Amino acid sequence: MSKVPEQKKHVINFECDHCGRSYDDTDVCTSDDCPDNEIAMPDLLNYWTVDEVAECLDGVGDDLYRKLWSYITAETDGNPPLAKVAWEALTHEEKAEMVQAVEQEFPDGD
Repeated sequence: MSKVPEQKKHVINFECDHCGRSYDDTDVCTSDDCPDNEIAMPDLLNYWTVDEVAECLDGVGDDLYRKLWSYITAETDGNPPLAKVAWEALTHEEKAEMVQAVEQEFPDGD
């Protein structure tokens, strides 16, 4: 029986040019407040309402689904606002989920 040499894990030392944070095991900055990590809002959110996004995009998970529906209140008189009003209240992770859901539904950017 031959011994297979153990593979050493390659450690990456990365420093973000934008915020100066250092990372050992990644080559990208993962900080929510790094200016280079701002996620661009999909243009679709300028036209679709929160309920349309929640119901029509398969990639929207349960938590984001509930958050989007929470924007339809008595104050909105049951009228759903455009999804863009929810964008700034989303966490970095929720924004990433939303972008991924849009890209999954419209892979060609249509």
